[in-house]
Amino acid sequence: MHGDDGCARNTAYAYNTRPAHVRRESRSGWHAKIDELLSLDHSFLGFRYGDAGVLFRGLPSGLAANLACGHWLPSTDPGPLGSLERQLGVFLLSHELSDALTVARLWEGHEDGGVMIFAAAEFDARWQNATAAMLGFAEPGVVFKYPFLVEALPLDAVDTIVVPARLAGASDPRMVRPPPAIGDDRDRMERWILEMLESRGLRPARPIATDRYPRRGSADG
Repeated sequence: MHGDDGCARNTAYAYNTRPAHVRRESRSGWHAKIDELLSLDHSFLGFRYGDAGVLFRGLPSGLAANLACGHWLPSTDPGPLGSLERQLGVFLLSHELSDALTVARLWEGHEDGGVMIFAAAEFDARWQNATAAMLGFAEPGVVFKYPFLVEALPLDAVDTIVVPARLAGASDPRMVRPPPAIGDDRDRMERWILEMLESRGLRPARPIATDRYPRRGSADG
């Protein structure tokens, strides 16, 4: 759905790859979007974050539109992760800076991209309200964690936005730029961001195990 100003107010993507007759209705006690994902046989993991640390969302493009709307917009990334996000109809994030950098690719200097950094407590508040959870996608020998929010995060909740060094001007006081000397060195850029966070007394959040997570037929999650 879209507001009069052209900003998406909520997700409206449908997951249509499976015939409706094989979907299994699920009422988990969580948000209806999560029930939809359960009905499509998606699996969820028992993790939260607590109040310590920060989380990340990488944007290869669309930063200006996000800022203009004042909240997250669905990813416009044409890559696999952006496609997955649109297919699922949620907002993916990460506790791994490396993952967010891989999406944003700041070292390539795209002027409309960035990495948004925000408190893990924002996820947990929504987890408490059954509108945030962690999907699990299995590959041989490993299960990947995909934390997400059902509803867009207000930009007021974002503490810092790392943008490319070449970005001209500063349209938002939260924007920080890596030193030009880092250039296109991805590893140095990641180290610089982690050091910047450490200088502010911050660190990436780490998942905390919990027995409260979406499961089919569990009325209380």
